[in-house]
Amino acid sequence: MAAKVPYKLLRIRQAVNYYPLEPVRFTPSTLAKIEKFLVNRRLMTAYEERLERCPPIMDIDAVMGLEVEAEKVMPALIENAPPFWTSVQDNSLRNNGREFLLLPSTPEVTRRSLVALMTLFRDGKLGMPDFSWRTSIHVHLNMRNERVEQFLNFLVLYLLFEDSIFSFLGEERRASNFCVPVQETEMSYFISRMLVGKARLPAGLCEWQKYSALNPRPILYNDHASGPGPSENNGKGTVEFRHLGGTYNLSLILQWFNIILSLQAASRRYSPDYIEEKVTELGTRAEYVQLQTDIFGDLLPPPPRDFSSILYSSVAYAKECFCPIPSIDDIVSANARKETGLSQMLELRTRGATTGDARKKKVGAPKLMQFPPGQFWTSGANGIAPWDFSVPATAAQAHQFHHGMGTQPATFVNGFVTQYIDDSEGDQ
Repeated sequence: MAAKVPYKLLRIRQAVNYYPLEPVRFTPSTLAKIEKFLVNRRLMTAYEERLERCPPIMDIDAVMGLEVEAEKVMPALIENAPPFWTSVQDNSLRNNGREFLLLPSTPEVTRRSLVALMTLFRDGKLGMPDFSWRTSIHVHLNMRNERVEQFLNFLVLYLLFEDSIFSFLGEERRASNFCVPVQETEMSYFISRMLVGKARLPAGLCEWQKYSALNPRPILYNDHASGPGPSENNGKGTVEFRHLGGTYNLSLILQWFNIILSLQAASRRYSPDYIEEKVTELGTRAEYVQLQTDIFGDLLPPPPRDFSSILYSSVAYAKECFCPIPSIDDIVSANARKETGLSQMLELRTRGATTGDARKKKVGAPKLMQFPPGQFWTSGANGIAPWDFSVPATAAQAHQFHHGMGTQPATFVNGFVTQYIDDSEGDQ
């Protein structure tokens, strides 16, 4: 009988009955659809000029989704959106606010589709949308094909640089109730439990706050489902980034995409032990700068000379994930086992290492997560499609479907771009 794969080595898609979907890939057919739309709208020249001035995007095996919120959106614009875009009403917005949704796409398709949408907005013939302080641009990054340990790597690496990311994108979003920094929450406790194997993804993500700046709940939970509460275990398989406010600045948006993709590339490249060692040993500005450079190149600005603000927030929070303060429930539960309080406290503070006679016990292989039966998921005339069955994407699926990714190493197109090209022309 074959041994079961340890839980942390499972691909997330192996533990979840996701619906299948083929993302929009960068092919001649895809490019032809975008260009045909632009030619018909007489926007090709403006599009090519903007595209040339925009930074390239990282060429890694990834799938992204976008939610672009805007206000003052005229009906004619809704009816003439570029290919691969659709829109829905958003009650959090005013003045004919809409949320434009991009079908799950590979990075280069995401880049070109965004430039096409902004070119249409800028044209103004169908009305020029406004990016008020209420609007934002959310990025979804697919995690279906990542191993569980790679996802946990991703969380810890993000926490290290959360302060730097807010500094890069603008501090205004930090004060938003819809973009709460993770380090201002109590999620370190749940992250630590997932790291040491005391909790699996459903338990940890269930407690995650939906309006955190980094929101991984969509991996398993659909907070937009109809009914009395969020539907469990039918998420999109993505993590959501809520940091960026609405803007016409294409250079800033694309640099943000590259930061997100750099995090994903690093989470695949580094082992969990290496990341733990790096995090727990970080104590100087030089060490932090070196790790930041290894992951992001020149994308993020260097940390301030006064490093204490970062050291005692992002770095300290990340360290807490590896050496958490146990909860009262854990302490009570530990003392109820008729072992010494000291041995149990050591167990809790040393990443779940067993003590005393417990070391002699054999630990069985972890069990797979249990999920609802097949009929709970999207089905059709042919029943539930297996993961490797490709189905065409439709506009109606844009907000719900994302495809898995591989683990190819990161490469860059023409390297990093460090200069902004502000396409805002005075807009917010």
